[in-house]
Amino acid sequence: MNIHTKKKKNTKKLFNTPILFLTYKRINTAKKVFDEIKKIKPKKLYFASNAPILNNFSEIKKINSVRNLLNEVDWKCKIVKIFHKKHLPVSKSIPTSINTFFKYEKKGIILEDDCLPSNEFFYYCEKMLNIYEKKNINVICGSRFSNPKIGKYYFSKYNHAWGWATWRSSWKKFDPDIKFWPKWKNTDSWKGINLDINEYNYWTKIFNSTYKKKINTWDYAWTACAWYHNQLSIIPSNNLINNIGFGPDATWTVQSKQNKMKKFHKIKEIIKLKKIFQDKMKDKYVFYNHFGGGNDVNINKIIKLTKLLVSDPSTILLKIKRNLKNVKENI
Repeated sequence: MNIHTKKKKNTKKLFNTPILFLTYKRINTAKKVFDEIKKIKPKKLYFASNAPILNNFSEIKKINSVRNLLNEVDWKCKIVKIFHKKHLPVSKSIPTSINTFFKYEKKGIILEDDCLPSNEFFYYCEKMLNIYEKKNINVICGSRFSNPKIGKYYFSKYNHAWGWATWRSSWKKFDPDIKFWPKWKNTDSWKGINLDINEYNYWTKIFNSTYKKKINTWDYAWTACAWYHNQLSIIPSNNLINNIGFGPDATWTVQSKQNKMKKFHKIKEIIKLKKIFQDKMKDKYVFYNHFGGGNDVNINKIIKLTKLLVSDPSTILLKIKRNLKNVKENI
């Protein structure tokens, strides 16, 4: 880890809340996200970069291009480089970087290189971090998948990781191995979180696979820990993040064509809510519309898959390759 400070050239007011930028090898998406970070000019920027796969010279070139984005910093900024010495799987690279971030910071904003934020996202996170600092909140989310798409902010059991903010105190509750799971899944506490049978079966299966290290990701464990510690997350009044990572070289969100950009709406005035409680109706909507209802096989999924097969067979092929790769790595 390297730390240095860039000399001040731009006199615009600097952004106080520290930002962790998580990168790998996707320069096209990373540059777009970094351009938004440049606009708000953070005083502290943690730049995390995964190492290339051993002897993969193509990756080395791409990763160096991403790391060179730091040369565009033209304001007084404390830069902390978290450059991994060896390649880490997604399940370890992101938590390792966040661990380093919260070793030095009490609170902050976390952005991956494919999560394009609106300008308001940063100021919304900063305000929420101050308002709810001493409450049992897991994360402040930048994404909103609930219906209606525009409305008041609310509290949810879901902690969407497409642009988010949290505190060191919350991150300390993260256990990537979810060691509590074997005992906890047999308790009334676990059953009470997912009263809907489809949700219960879906998340039981997900956390079983997470516990057995069969899924190459970290955020399922993050969700399990939030629920285990009775934490809720804050969902914004309208969506503040565009995921621009859908594409052929994505880790999970593979498809042959990139999604269309969603229009950002102005966020409503933030007023501290007197009570913190889960909006179960909105969470149910998110489960059935964002997570697909949790059924392995249902008529809607069959119809969707059939349409995709006809309209975009390349994406089907990419998904098959992705699944085979993740099974092979078994990480």
